[in-house]
Parts: sequence; structure tokens; C-alpha cells
Amino acid sequence: MSQANFPSITPTISLSINQSIPLLLISIALEELALAHLLNAEAEKIQFTVGTLSPSLSPANVSLSNLLTINSDIRRTITNVIKKEMLLEAKFNNVLDVMQGACPCPLSQGFWRTHPELWPVTSLTLGTINYTQTQLLAIMGLPPGGNALVTLDLQLIAAKLNVANGACPPADVIQALTIADLLIDGLNPLPPTSNVVPPGSVLGQQMVAVAAILEAWNTSCE
Repeated sequence: MSQANFPSITPTISLSINQSIPLLLISIALEELALAHLLNAEAEKIQFTVGTLSPSLSPANVSLSNLLTINSDIRRTITNVIKKEMLLEAKFNNVLDVMQGACPCPLSQGFWRTHPELWPVTSLTLGTINYTQTQLLAIMGLPPGGNALVTLDLQLIAAKLNVANGACPPADVIQALTIADLLIDGLNPLPPTSNVVPPGSVLGQQMVAVAAILEAWNTSCE
């Protein structure tokens, strides 16, 4: 028997590992959905046979042997679905392994402050203000004591650099990143504005709490 002859198709596909992971998860979800529809069809087969599928449908006139045949067919389908589920579980576990290997560890604000040459980007937006790398380094050189704005800025800079570097933030960190920008808004700790937010104020307490979430993630691999 000759081998299958495939046409010469060489598309150019350029996907990073992080870009391919959502596609793999989507494929698993679609396969799960297909299996769910298949099981539902088998359930409706039983309902039709016993006359409970719809009031407008009369039950089929089947003998005991036919019922046993239908039961055997359904058992065979369920067995195949179980086998497929085992394969999907293995596929999902493989994706999880890739996710763990694809996401580099987040790094602390101290690391980023002392290694500007390794920054993946040269500008970031904090709140509603865009800063250059030089301005960001100036913020990271400010003493955080007595100013919750600086406390939050330090951790937000590190967290955003980690995301830009390919780290994968969990859901609570993604939420904290959004809240941090909302809290900072147009506040700027650099001259000439030199905004100060007392840590004991309502806004300051919120900033410190969000900074703690970001710091826990930034230092989670230490």
C-alpha cells in the first residue's frame, strides 16, 4: 500500500508560546463542547424511546431486544467519550506544564531598578501619565516612606515590567494592576508636582493595600 500523498503546503505561521496557549485551551474547550452535545444526543435517544422527549412525539414501538440494542449502543458511545475525556485531560495537563515553563518568574522592583539595561520596554503608563525610562528610574529612586503614591508606583512599575517581560499574572494581580492605575490617576510624585498621598488617608490605605498585592507577586519567585 502506498503512502498518503500530501500537497506541498508551507504556510508561514509565527506564534509565540504564550500566543499558542490560548489556542490550545480553546481547542480543548471546543472538544469538550462537542462531547457534551454527543452525550445530550444519546440522552435524547433514550427519551424518545421511552416517550419523554416531547409531548408531541409518540414513543417508538420497540421490542425488548431493540431496547437492549439501543442500550448497548449508548454504552459504547459513553465508553468512547470516557476515553476521549482521558485524552483531553492529558492534553490539558500538558498545556499546564507548558504554561508553567513559558512564563518567566516575576522580578522585584529592586531588580528592575538596578538593571535598567534589561527592561523589555523604555516607557510605561502609571495612572494616566506616560513616563520615560529615565523618569521611571527617578520614581524608583524616591524614598517610599510617608508617600503611599511612591509605594504603589514602585510595585506597579515592577509589575508592568514583569508583564512586558512575559510573566503571567494571576487574576488577582490583573485586577490589582487595573485598580492601581485608577487610584494613581493623574498623580505624579516627580517635581514639579511632587504629589504626596499620606499612607493613613483613605486613598493612601487603598494604595498600600494594592501595592502589597503587587509586591507579593513581584517577589513570588524569590
